[in-house]
Amino acid sequence: MRRTTLRAGWVVASLALATVACTCGLVQGLGQAQEGLQTAQALGTQAQQFATQAEALATQIEQSGLKETAQALATAGLGSAPEDIPLMEDRQNLVSTGQAITYNTPSDSKTVIEFYKQEMVAQGWAQASDPVEFAGLATLAYSKDNRQAQIVIAGAGGQTSVAITITP
Repeated sequence: MRRTTLRAGWVVASLALATVACTCGLVQGLGQAQEGLQTAQALGTQAQQFATQAEALATQIEQSGLKETAQALATAGLGSAPEDIPLMEDRQNLVSTGQAITYNTPSDSKTVIEFYKQEMVAQGWAQASDPVEFAGLATLAYSKDNRQAQIVIAGAGGQTSVAITITP
């Protein structure tokens, strides 16, 4: 009987130790969960502050006219082309130094090639050599008043790039 009592005591002691161990693990897990919750709340507060600052900045940009200026620059671009160099109306990202002009257009390359073949002549330019065209890529050459204009047109990915070089 003593052995049975001793065994029962060991079983009770083992269960008590296991319960204490589980309780300690549970308390530690609850502490970690609480720390995680506090961290998440702090991040949520920071995100809310960031959103408020972003809204304020957007309002300032809208009121300042900066948005319209940026849109105008993106459409009109930087610099201007010589008056006798035609540019597609739907041009984007124009950059011009007067002697080098580049821009993109959503028009397909065939439309752009035909535009330059017609408009360069309409502006008094004479074809200097036969156009070279291959698979959406073209090189056109014109001359006028001791100046030469070379136009490279390349279409890919729904955009057409135009590069014009004018030399004396």
